[in-house]
Amino acid sequence: MSVPRRAYHLLYLSIIATLIWLHSQRAARDVSPAHIAVQDPLFESIRVLCLVIYDYKQPVAAKYIKRTWGQHCNVLLFVAGQLDAELEPFVPLENCTDKSLLAREGLNYAYEYYKDDADWFLRIDDFSFVAMENLRYMLAKHKPKQALYMGYELREPLNKQAFNYWRCGYVLSWEALRRFQAESKYCGQRWEQRLKLSRCLRQAGVATASSTDELGYETFIPIASFELFLEDKHLDGHAAQGVSISFNAA
Repeated sequence: MSVPRRAYHLLYLSIIATLIWLHSQRAARDVSPAHIAVQDPLFESIRVLCLVIYDYKQPVAAKYIKRTWGQHCNVLLFVAGQLDAELEPFVPLENCTDKSLLAREGLNYAYEYYKDDADWFLRIDDFSFVAMENLRYMLAKHKPKQALYMGYELREPLNKQAFNYWRCGYVLSWEALRRFQAESKYCGQRWEQRLKLSRCLRQAGVATASSTDELGYETFIPIASFELFLEDKHLDGHAAQGVSISFNAA
């Protein structure tokens, strides 16, 4: 093969390789709802809005959510202090990094604009991974018109009332979010996610539902990422069937 022909041959191969790579990258980013519905038979019947809270100064983790498991949400909504070109749709809160305020306004925004598009509302941080298929399987046991709130359940130290650990994420039913949005007299204008959110919901008549599976295992798993790789930390194999794994330092 002559030198000019060899050069054209290499150029032709490089163009084909580039086109194949671009196609694979596009396919990885653009997963169609029809394809997801085949993988998850509950995708259309149990509609979940995922509300992702992130620091606008560090948007990288949130972008990975949009490119990966976030595509399995029926609605994916980001909440931060500034707009990012990739992370849309977006709840506008200028220069805000207060996660409690971001969560409150995000939940209100989700109800106002998406109450007809979702039955369940998942609030999650950008450092977590959620198996949406497992989440829908768990939610299938309940009705969205029940006022329910679920996540990794803890107890208040004094009155032993149940509340959900916000770092693992939590799920509100459609009715729970309606009451949260309507009952401002119980919630006030300022609240934080640790205890006041659960107290607000309890005052509004929202029940804390169990998120454990049939065998009593937790499905919202509060595990710091470094603990997954320690030799003396052994997770039960059943934990792999969980809903949410929190990849943050505890």
